[in-house]
Amino acid sequence: MIWRSSYHSRIAQLADFLTSFIGFLLSFKIWEVLFQLYPNRFAKPLVLHIEHIFLFVIFSLIYVSLFYYNGAYSYQRFTSLIKEYVIISKVSILGSLISLAIVFLLGYGSILRIIFLLPFIIIISAFLIQKTLLFFIAAAVRKKGKDRKRVIVIGTGTRAKQFIERVANNFKWGLDIIGLLTGDEEKVGEIFYGYKAIDHYKNIEKVLKELNPEEVIITISTRRFDYIRDVLEICEREGVQVRLNSDFFGHINKDVRVDKVYGLNIISFSTIKQPEFQLYIKRMLDIVGDSVALLQLRKPPS
Repeated sequence: MIWRSSYHSRIAQLADFLTSFIGFLLSFKIWEVLFQLYPNRFAKPLVLHIEHIFLFVIFSLIYVSLFYYNGAYSYQRFTSLIKEYVIISKVSILGSLISLAIVFLLGYGSILRIIFLLPFIIIISAFLIQKTLLFFIAAAVRKKGKDRKRVIVIGTGTRAKQFIERVANNFKWGLDIIGLLTGDEEKVGEIFYGYKAIDHYKNIEKVLKELNPEEVIITISTRRFDYIRDVLEICEREGVQVRLNSDFFGHINKDVRVDKVYGLNIISFSTIKQPEFQLYIKRMLDIVGDSVALLQLRKPPS
């Protein structure tokens, strides 16, 4: 959840898979301990079979898929622990409900006591600990000068200033600004907010080859779309990541999403904002309702 590269993303996915899988295994063991301590309160534990292992693999893959769906493996240098915890809570709740539905549908009612409550407590705790440790480890590593990215900012206006100030106040992001590009030839060489305007952004191809930055942050107005398009094309050709601090939607608050539809990049936005928590509760209720309906269909006629 912290790194952008596919290599680090795969490591994060593997860590989440193992966390989930071990959590389910621990549930069996903890149930055995609880039975030994309180035999009158807890049912006799089940014997762990290969079919249970197979189920745990499936459930763990579901957790990884849910993390992916919630954007946990995308670029997260600008993330916060609060955002991490929100994602973990969503995935843990929904993952437990889906696991419960699968257990019902497969007829494994005898392991419900182990599948639902114990793994939820163990897995959500393990994820909270894991992500917290990774967050602070990554921050510590970047403060020591490792895992940092060289960044060029295009623009010298208010948006550039705001971005530079945010980076200065969040050293743990691991971003090192190496210079600015301006749209005014007369400003080349001047200092803006502590950084030099090293060139005009029409010369970005030369700048990329000379300075070899890892990211370009565009803060100029989208009214200069022709220049932005050229910058995007050159950065794509040179293999440099581009991010746009855009005024495209003005100051209106909208939910914006970019989807890939048959090879086309489609931007969707909603002018009616519905609280995310309500949407998530609705989604969970839909899943539970669908599961109950399926269970009714599976019942033999009386």
